[in-house]
Formats: sequence, C-alpha cells, structure tokens
Amino acid sequence: MLDEYGMFPTVYSLLRKARPKSEIGVIYEWDGIGYLFPKAAVNKDQNRDGDVATAAEACAYIRSAKPTFLFVHLHDVDSVGHKVGHDTPEYYGAIERTDTHIGEILQAIRDAGMEKETVVIFTADHGGINKGHGAISMQEMQIPGS
Repeated sequence: MLDEYGMFPTVYSLLRKARPKSEIGVIYEWDGIGYLFPKAAVNKDQNRDGDVATAAEACAYIRSAKPTFLFVHLHDVDSVGHKVGHDTPEYYGAIERTDTHIGEILQAIRDAGMEKETVVIFTADHGGINKGHGAISMQEMQIPGS
C-alpha cells in the first residue's frame, strides 16, 4: 500500500499527517538515504559530504529549528569497513570518531533546551566480515556491540 507521497508509509509521512506543522529533517552522508523517504514530507533534506559536515549540519539544525523529528545518518564506520575492513584498528577509529559526533549532537540537543523532551535512538545497520557484508552470518547480520 502506497501513501500520499507514492511510497510505503514512513515515519516522515505518518508524522506529517498526524502533526502537519511538525519540523522534520533528514541529514545524511550516504546519498542512498535520499531515496528512502518522501522529500515532500520533510522540511529539511540535506545530503552532506563527510561525517564532520553531516554532524555540524545536524547540530546547527537542532539549535535553530528544534525539530520534532530528525534522522541523521553518519557513514564513516560503514565506509571504513568496506575500504579497510571490519574489525580492524581503522574500523574502531571510525567508531571513536562517530562517538565524538554523537556527543556533538547530544550537546546540540542540550543547547537547544530539548533534552527533557527528546528521545534519541542510535543504531548500526549491520556488521561485517573483512570488507563486506550481506551473507547470512551472525557476524554480518548482528549489529556490532549487540
């Protein structure tokens, strides 16, 4: 069943319908994310180059617009997993950099005065073996650290 945007129902379309005046944003590094949501349902659609720019954009948006819902996609860990390999020192370095960006985003939420009314969900999309993923193994399907 398609929604009014011609896509499968998403959190963006459902929120827009339930609360039409909501401030909704999607800020992402990997351009493939741009195909997964109805652009007409969001106020901010921003594809940035690199996680430093993505996190900075998210922080600025949080502080200025105080969004009702914001999806932020950071890509460094996945990128390093494919280029260098999963479970490598470089991979864990990417996790540390991502942790720093998460801290920046959490600080922006505090700076915006939204921390008591904000739910933050962090997740990874998959694990990996060597430089790949996609097979049916726990190392690839299970989220790292879970």
